[in-house]
Parts: sequence; structure tokens; C-alpha cells
Amino acid sequence: MRWKRAVVVGLLGFAVFAAVGLVPRPVHHEPEVPEIHDLDAWLAGKQAEARAQGVGPGNEERLLRVAEGRTPRAILYVHGFGASRAEGEAIVDRLAEDLGANTLYTRLPGHGVQDPDVHAAPAWTDHIDAVEEAFAATKLLGERVVLVGTSAGGLLATWLAAEHPEDVDALVLASPFYDFADPTATLLDRPIGPAVVRVLYGETRDASWKDDSEGRAGPHYGDHWTTTQRYAAVFTLAKVRRFIATDEVFARVTAPTLLLCYYADEDHQDTAASVAAMREAFAAFNGGTPHPASRFVPIADGSHVLLSEHVRTDKQAVRAALASFFASL
Repeated sequence: MRWKRAVVVGLLGFAVFAAVGLVPRPVHHEPEVPEIHDLDAWLAGKQAEARAQGVGPGNEERLLRVAEGRTPRAILYVHGFGASRAEGEAIVDRLAEDLGANTLYTRLPGHGVQDPDVHAAPAWTDHIDAVEEAFAATKLLGERVVLVGTSAGGLLATWLAAEHPEDVDALVLASPFYDFADPTATLLDRPIGPAVVRVLYGETRDASWKDDSEGRAGPHYGDHWTTTQRYAAVFTLAKVRRFIATDEVFARVTAPTLLLCYYADEDHQDTAASVAAMREAFAAFNGGTPHPASRFVPIADGSHVLLSEHVRTDKQAVRAALASFFASL
């Protein structure tokens, strides 16, 4: 009769969920950004920290120099939740060459590992601090910064674009995470949400490809994503989303923006991040009047992960969109 008990508990949980309000949005955080005097020493320290945490090969921070000194543009790539730089290198390496831009691949706190406890340990504020520090490092690589972010990395890149409009040359967003595609995930924004999730689902979630009938995931996908995750890490992600995904932040994004998303039709679209929320955010940029060069580009043959060599998507369409976008700037 365990299933009956589970149903009763679930119904009670959702009844409580419906009766309580939303968790208040965190209204302020002052990032702690250390001064970086020696970029190579800073990067070596980050890579040593990654090794100490058990970060897998190809998941640590990486600097791609296309020229000595500072280039006119520099790229900062921010990966998504549970991912690593392998989520974007297939596209961003070539973009760096095309733009002649020195490029930094950052690593979000607790990422690039297979240990779910390490992944879940950082606080939401740690993610804000990490990208602010990476942005400061990237400014040492070039005169102006091109921000490229995937999923939760797109959310964090949006924050950076809003905070540093004078230093951002362009913003490229691939499947930016402004809200969950699954409407029941609003449970995470309720005070009792974490408790209900733990009762219904336990402490751990399986984030691997459960149905890959289209053969989208490559054989090394699991080497670069944390596929066993604590729900505690998802609760942290929800806090980051509540902090950033607001009209006030979106209004301060003035840079020309290319937003790429997987969307073919209502039945074939991103099932992780809400495409509707992407459209709403894009429309709210720059006080509701996006930069004239900004573009919203659906990729019909896609996936939530659009830029990785480890996930099959229409890379030709992605590269064409990037080329056209930067040619217009």
C-alpha cells in the first residue's frame, strides 16, 4: 500500500503548496571580487583548486589566447547548471578565432565533478561572486567583453550584462534559463517546496539522458556533466533565478543580444528552460526596447544544449546565426 501513502502525501504536499505564498526574492547581494594582478597566476590557482575538488579532465577553467596582450574583444563563456565548459567549446572556440578574441572558460562553483555533495555545497551567492570574478579576469584579456552563456550560464551572463553595460560589447545566450519549462517546478519557489520535494522524490535526482531515442547525446556526455545531483543544488539554482530573472535586471541589459533556443513548434521545443520566459525576457531588455541589432533565433533541430560537441544539434544554423549577428555589429 506504499503507493497509496505516496499519493496521499503528494496531495497533501500540493495542497499546502497551493495555500502558501512565494518565497521573497533576494533583493541585494554585493559580490566579493578579489583584485587580479597576474592573470596567469590567477588561472593556475583556479585550476589547482579544480584538481583538489576532483574536477574531471576537460572540465576545469581554460584560457584560449589568440593573441598576446589584450584583444579588441575578449569572450567570457559561462556554462550551465551541472555542466562544464564542454557545453560550449565546439562553438565558442571557433567564435574566438573568427572574432580574434582571447577567451576565458570559467567554471561555476562545485561544477565539473561527479560528486553530488561537492556540486550541492555552494550557496547561491557563490555563483554570483564566481561570474563577477571571471568577468574581472576577462577584462584583462580584451578591451570589451563578449558574454556567452548557456542555460543557467545565460542567466548569469544576463546579470553581468545588466551590471556592466559599459564593458559589454555583445551578449550571446543559448537556451538561457529564466524559468523552468515544467510549470510544476514553481513548487521550488514556495517556502515549503524543498520539504515537499524531499518527501515526494528524496534527496537525489538523475539528470542523465533518460530517453535518447534520437541519439543526441554522445558517448562522453557523462564525463562533462554532473548527472547525479542533490535536490539541494536545484534549490540553489532556483534562488539564483529568483535573484536575476526580474524585469528590473532585464531592463538594464543594453548590449546587442543574440538569443538562441531550441524551438520547432509547440510540441518540439526546449523541455528544460521555458521558451516563453526567454521571449518575455528578450522583449524586456533595454527597458522594453531591445538593441536594434538584437536577434531571437529559434533552432528547429536542437536540444536544450545547443553548442556542445557532445550533443547533436544543428551547429550549422547556430554558426550562421552567430556570423550574421556579429557581422551586423
